[in-house]
Amino acid sequence: MLSVRFSVIAMLLLILACSPAEKADEPQPISVVEFAKPGIPLVNIQILVKSGSVDDPVGKEGLAHFTANLMLRGAGDRTREEIDTELQELGSEINVRVDRETILFDCVSLKENVARTFEILSDILLHPTFPDREIALLKSEQADEIDEIVRDDAELALAVFQQTLYANHRYAHPTVGLKSSVKSFTPEDCDSFYYKYFGSDKIIVGIAGDYPTNFDDSIRADLSSMPVGTVERPRQSVSPVKGRKVVLVEKENRTQTHFRIGNIVDYDRKNSDYYPMIVAGAYLGQHREAFGRLYQTIRFERGLAYGAYAYHEHFEQDSWSKMSELLIPWYPSYFSIWSYPKSANAEFTIRLALLEWSKIINGEITESVFEKTKQFLINHFPFIYETPERRLSIEIEQVLFDDPQYLSDYENRISGVTLERIRSAVSRHWSADDFLLVAVVSDAEKFRSELLDDTTSVEYPSGTKSDSLETADAEIKAYDPGLSADDITILKASELFE
Repeated sequence: MLSVRFSVIAMLLLILACSPAEKADEPQPISVVEFAKPGIPLVNIQILVKSGSVDDPVGKEGLAHFTANLMLRGAGDRTREEIDTELQELGSEINVRVDRETILFDCVSLKENVARTFEILSDILLHPTFPDREIALLKSEQADEIDEIVRDDAELALAVFQQTLYANHRYAHPTVGLKSSVKSFTPEDCDSFYYKYFGSDKIIVGIAGDYPTNFDDSIRADLSSMPVGTVERPRQSVSPVKGRKVVLVEKENRTQTHFRIGNIVDYDRKNSDYYPMIVAGAYLGQHREAFGRLYQTIRFERGLAYGAYAYHEHFEQDSWSKMSELLIPWYPSYFSIWSYPKSANAEFTIRLALLEWSKIINGEITESVFEKTKQFLINHFPFIYETPERRLSIEIEQVLFDDPQYLSDYENRISGVTLERIRSAVSRHWSADDFLLVAVVSDAEKFRSELLDDTTSVEYPSGTKSDSLETADAEIKAYDPGLSADDITILKASELFE
């Protein structure tokens, strides 16, 4: 029988501005979320640390990512090799993921081995050694991750989009940091970061599956020995882009042009506009689905790109699924449009995306498609928590976002969205006159000229019935994105994230 039990033992006072030497020694109660599912031979343990790259010191960008990954490479009396060997023998896994606001240790174990597996996880969390012999290797691996951002055009467009939107904000740099900062990391840096930001007051523990009776008490007793962290960091504000801002990232020999369009948004789950904006984003371009306006006009009708999507908030795809990664809050978040047409059609496709977006801003929403979009979101929602692991993550999110009715009330919240509510919310949060556009292009000067030119053209792939699109294409060609030369900045991909 499926059962869900949620227990929050205590909410702790946060200690401000103490030095590492002043870190409190008193045991602290731990927040524990449980999702019991008997009959499944696996147990999933998630340890969420409420810290991330937002806490990277200036000049040490990427330190949260480095520290969390180094913790897996030596703990207590165990070396990296011993940790890996023990986990392999147990059939267990421990992984870590670092984002802007969260560090997630994700552990899966066979039921019969969960006690021994947690002993290793507990050692990693309580007694990391930050071994010198692993430092150079991890530095090299993290530098490779930075290089991979530049190699992957989709990642590059997104990273520059985020960097530009969040300029002078702690979100601006990638979680993996900058090459110059990664080179400088020391064990002392990791120890300092751990001491400041890992503590019983900063973690939420989740357990799912067929775990032993009172296993939660064992976890609570073990991790409560973590003293309170020494630093509490206030949230940083950021202003949306006003007017038009374009960043062209020049990278040689591109056959496609990956682009992002969007801006900062100021709603979250507790805002009454959150659910109307979910529907508006899905209507415009649900991730990897064909019914969105962007997909229909860019992919289905014209074959200009393999995909075209919109995101009402920060989105990361969960592996190869269509689902979003969970437990990745951004404060504030951002809206974005993403597509990747053939380079010859990039300027036309950007105009088309801006036009479709502006139509929704102007209230041009088809009621039948609107209703189908709502029904899709309602029907799709159970798949978001189809596995015990994802269900546990959503249970933890309910604590993280202080929204205990999210799971039970999602359908009602989406059902209650009306066209009037969407139009009202969209008018507050989207503006066709205010946006950031980032595009990865081969020849930035040439593309700048194309963007500023009053004319545009399109090369349709064979098989496209372009005759039937003449009227619609005339509207796209006549659409004025309102750009001037002063709006456009050019960056070299080879010089980024150094």
